[in-house]
Amino acid sequence: MLDPADLPPDDILDYVAIDTDNAGQLRIRVVEGKKHLRAVQEYLTRLRARYQGRVGDFEFTTLDVIARIREATTIAGQENGMNPVQNKMLGYIRHAATLNASDLHITPGRDNTDFTYVEARVHGELEILDIIRKDEGVELLGPPTPG
Repeated sequence: MLDPADLPPDDILDYVAIDTDNAGQLRIRVVEGKKHLRAVQEYLTRLRARYQGRVGDFEFTTLDVIARIREATTIAGQENGMNPVQNKMLGYIRHAATLNASDLHITPGRDNTDFTYVEARVHGELEILDIIRKDEGVELLGPPTPG
């Protein structure tokens, strides 16, 4: 299963869809006309590095196919009572737990940037789990609301 922290960021959410089959292989579909975007390229490269051996060839498709997949995923997510922000936060918590971290830090706008650093304290040192857009970090820290 894909770690919720590795879901596509909001800026490319309409262009990338990911499924996991029963064997744990990731099926990644990308909108043909958007595969050249830098954000899409960076995201796909990060997935390949993080899930080595589990990412097959990318499938190129159209916007309507991605929209149908997202709609089906959203409906399934609402059935379990979790929204994407809650899922992402739980992903960070799970990741920190696997590292035996003592605490989790989420710092929006750190060093006067437009990024949020998500870090876990492991053996007294902060380890970076993820760097996301500042607005995504603020959303993670906001009050959780269903759907």
